[in-house]
Amino acid sequence: MPVADSDNGFVTLVVNEPSKDASGSDASAGVECARSPRSFAFFPNVGIPTQVYCGLDQINCRLSIRDANVVNLLVELAQMERKFCTHLRLIRDSVVKPFLACDVYRQTITPSFLGPTITTLLNSFCDMVDHVGKTCFRMIDDLQRDCPPSQLLLVSSASHHVDTMNKFLTLFCDAHSIGSFEYCVRVAVSFFEKQKDVMGTLWGNTKQAGGGGGQQQPLSMKMVHVALYHLLERPLTRIVGYIKFLTSLAETCPPFVNEHAVIGEAIAQWENLRRYVVEAKDVAEVTRKYWENCSLKMMEELRHPKRRLVLDSKHTSLHLLGANRLSVNNFTLFSDIFVHSQFSTHQKYALQTIWIEPYKDPNSDNKNMLKLTMPETSLVVYASSADDKLTWNDHLSEAIDRALNPGLVPNTSRVRGVVRAPTARREAVHTFHTLERFKGATYNGHWLNGLPHERGMLMWPDGRTYDGELSCGYQEGVGRLIVPANPDASQLFEENYDGQWEKGTMHGIGVLNYHNGEQYAGEFQNNMRHGHGCLKLASEGVPYGMPDPAPPHISHSSRHPGKRGRRAVSNAAAYAIAAAAQPDSCSSVFYGEYFDDKRKGYGILEDSTRRERYIGMWDNDMMHGNGVLVSNNRLYYEGGFVAGRLQGTGFMLAEDDTMYEGEMSGVAMAGKGILTFPHGDFMEGSFEGCWEKNEIKVRGTLKRFETGQSSKPMGSLYRKFKVDADIKWEAIFRKCRRRLCVNSFEKTPSSKIWDKLLVMPELSLDAETKKLYKDARKLSESNWADFNPDEKAIITKFLKEITSDRVHPVCQLVDELVIVFKATYSDTGAHK
Repeated sequence: MPVADSDNGFVTLVVNEPSKDASGSDASAGVECARSPRSFAFFPNVGIPTQVYCGLDQINCRLSIRDANVVNLLVELAQMERKFCTHLRLIRDSVVKPFLACDVYRQTITPSFLGPTITTLLNSFCDMVDHVGKTCFRMIDDLQRDCPPSQLLLVSSASHHVDTMNKFLTLFCDAHSIGSFEYCVRVAVSFFEKQKDVMGTLWGNTKQAGGGGGQQQPLSMKMVHVALYHLLERPLTRIVGYIKFLTSLAETCPPFVNEHAVIGEAIAQWENLRRYVVEAKDVAEVTRKYWENCSLKMMEELRHPKRRLVLDSKHTSLHLLGANRLSVNNFTLFSDIFVHSQFSTHQKYALQTIWIEPYKDPNSDNKNMLKLTMPETSLVVYASSADDKLTWNDHLSEAIDRALNPGLVPNTSRVRGVVRAPTARREAVHTFHTLERFKGATYNGHWLNGLPHERGMLMWPDGRTYDGELSCGYQEGVGRLIVPANPDASQLFEENYDGQWEKGTMHGIGVLNYHNGEQYAGEFQNNMRHGHGCLKLASEGVPYGMPDPAPPHISHSSRHPGKRGRRAVSNAAAYAIAAAAQPDSCSSVFYGEYFDDKRKGYGILEDSTRRERYIGMWDNDMMHGNGVLVSNNRLYYEGGFVAGRLQGTGFMLAEDDTMYEGEMSGVAMAGKGILTFPHGDFMEGSFEGCWEKNEIKVRGTLKRFETGQSSKPMGSLYRKFKVDADIKWEAIFRKCRRRLCVNSFEKTPSSKIWDKLLVMPELSLDAETKKLYKDARKLSESNWADFNPDEKAIITKFLKEITSDRVHPVCQLVDELVIVFKATYSDTGAHK
């Protein structure tokens, strides 16, 4: 009699009762028991057996205590899955693998344009067969383990299976959209001629499994590509069966329990996939027909496995505003590009770089117009009806949005007129063809309404690159331009600029390394040196090295590309100062002012080759005005310079205190003057010659130094030609005032200047420094002499705190003054 164990779900059946002999041993030992089958009547209320274990004189059965309807559904699903898996294996072993192994496939199809797509699909089909096989075994295991419905494979792993099906669907539609099945049959005629009967049988079985009639007639060659399509489509047809099973399973569960909700979520996922499969196959078929009917040139240039037709102006009207009546303009929207066709030519635009908006023509009452803005052009188009305009607007907006967000879930239930507008700010890649300033360059970065904006990189075919900030289609902010070396054009070294830009030109503060090895660090305007700067020339063909700090555009965070502000500018300024302060290893260096790329104003030229130093005024890139020249022999010349030469009355001082004052031409004495010797004697007369050459012609009178005189006079011309202190380094102070937004320190209230000292909002000031600022600002209205030591200490400490950051304008002012002071007075033995 059966014995049921409610704890472990087993029922034990005794097959026979072994007889005992007198000794109590088993009389039937060594004899097989129950040789003939025997039938056991199970009581219906006990359960449905799912597993049977046999051994010796007992049979153990695992019974399911679940609803019989649920168990029957599981059994039916497992049976259907086994048949489905068997059918897929037949397709794989009879068609797919032989096709992959045939000679015509390896020699003709694989190297072709369609080869990679076809190969990927066929290999994916083989993977799907393995996937279905594993699923089948897992379903049988779920049935035997009597797991609850919420833990069934199609429920608990619905997302994984949907993703797997989705990937195969994508590959299948990729192949179908470009006519891969027709191409395979057309190229491999001999192979499919042999396989058509097998394919016809398998296709007939497929149609029977789908609920249709079997293939009654032999398969003709005209239908082979159709059969191939349906055979490779077979994994996708199982989705409907899964939905039916899950729907029936949900009906067996009470509606308010957790399992019912879990099954409902799985049904929703499979149902969404089913709808997407129908839509994707329809779109692929429409795309295939489009390529069949378009021109050969257009098909060869635009056909791509991942590209799908979305909308065509031949079916949904769209016209070009202002077009010639005799011209033909067609518009085609694909999943990744928008195409404008005119006769035999066409222009394609990437969807990532298209901005769409309604357009109103003031000279027209047409309300069905749209404006499409692209990086280098724009199109104004109009539809024949409001309905067509809405269709184009919806499809364009959705296609652009999906191009910008590849992971966006396809909307299979869109509502007309309710489409998310693509963002105006976006990241995209575009190669410029007509815009002169970027012609040939590929831009990768941020955009705003058709223009490069915020952060990005430009790369030209000749190797030039720009990496930095842009605004409204121009380089603006902080960035780096690199121009590669070109030895054929005598450009031996790479040219690069790190610094500020405005309207596409070097404008502001930066560092420029030239092709010839020179380096300029300072202010620019309209691509020219303008303002205070430092120019260093290369020595012996070796380019002047870059300073140790990292370029400002590297340290400037791109996490907030729109925040181009004072901090980035300060980084550029600090970088330029570091370049100017680098230890000299160059042939010459100039510190001073520039105007329109030429030296003008006050400046210092240190010529290491000639071992000369000039300190004074410049004009038109030449020494011009009052100045001082210190020669390699430690001779000190002071006077008025004209066009690079000392002209007129001047002053000379030798290292042994010999002085000359009088007329000069260059560094030579040329006219009347007075020559004073170290011991005080002096000669007055006419002089001609150069002191450095130790050859001077003199015509004059020698006068002795009077012993009663206390000291030798320095001469009436000494320091007469000095440059006024208000003119010296005015450009450095002007730059600091501009950074602090102060026109004049003298005319600006001290309280405002104190506020401007906090010009760097990015400075991380602690609470103590902020308190120091408040205390110092209260004291700012008084004079420094009126402060007591404690108040002076407060102000001094605050100034030290805010200027400890090298990017602060005041700190940079001090740094630059130190640099020019050293350049002026270091190693000048003739200075007294």
